[in-house]
Amino acid sequence: MLLDSRLAHELGEHDPRRLPVACKYPFVRRVGVGVVVGCVLVACGGSGASHTGGIRPRHAATTTTSTTPPLRLDSAAAIATTLTTIERGLRTPGDTMAATYGTLQPEAYGTLVSHPEWRAAVLAAVGPDVEAAVGANLDASVSLDSLTTGGPLSATLPPWTIVAPQPEATLLADYVAAQAATGVPWGYLAGIHLIESRLGRIVGPSSAGAQGPMQFLPSTFAEYGQGGNIDDDHDAIFAAARLLAAHGGATNINRALLAYNDDQRYAQAVEDYAGVLAASPAAFDGYYQWPVVYETSTGTYVLPTGYPAQPAVRRAG
Repeated sequence: MLLDSRLAHELGEHDPRRLPVACKYPFVRRVGVGVVVGCVLVACGGSGASHTGGIRPRHAATTTTSTTPPLRLDSAAAIATTLTTIERGLRTPGDTMAATYGTLQPEAYGTLVSHPEWRAAVLAAVGPDVEAAVGANLDASVSLDSLTTGGPLSATLPPWTIVAPQPEATLLADYVAAQAATGVPWGYLAGIHLIESRLGRIVGPSSAGAQGPMQFLPSTFAEYGQGGNIDDDHDAIFAAARLLAAHGGATNINRALLAYNDDQRYAQAVEDYAGVLAASPAAFDGYYQWPVVYETSTGTYVLPTGYPAQPAVRRAG
């Protein structure tokens, strides 16, 4: 499966169920558990621990303790082994495979979403130390996948520009600073950012006119952006935190998320990702690597940094 990379930007700031499916990918099936670029419904740094509240990226470590994991996805047992390797590696200090793990995560979870009959066997077989993370990531994938409504796939690739995200440490610092300012836990902001624009990689307005890395309608951003730039990750993250806080996010995050996007599946997906990050902030190393994948009627494509100047790469199979 591919969770929908188009989902979010095509959903805009309104009902995420109203548009036909064109692609899916954040995870891999239609476009893997891809960007579900969502909808803000309300209107329709540094690298050190001192800047991130003790949360810091680890993928730049110099000690390598693992080799490239086998990516076998042809059975429940194979996926269980692959996901155990990936999730455990992300949580192992000194393991420098985060870039590889993060790239493989969407495909592994997307395949599992495509085979719901494997779920019980996979969860029973993964390492007990990562079972909760695997279950939460899978639940998020299923929720986001269900947001698409069916219908014909697009015959063309999207009119987006794909850019490199801000440095991981910068994003972490922004999330933590926004938490300190509003009381909204940082993992929910990261989850929204991941779903809405793949952490700022996707540049381009939605069909509903939502803009920027957190997909605000300009009218909503005017209320919560405090004069900032809707296309700036820092300003958009803080605006999202203010919106959630204004709707009780510090004490009732589910209600606040439903103000951001009035669909329980969206809210649950954000909560699942936030739960993973609360249990292990190192999981962000994986999310940071997730690619933008888009499914068309002619095949599934990875949209690399620099797209459309850099051509999309068609996935095999």
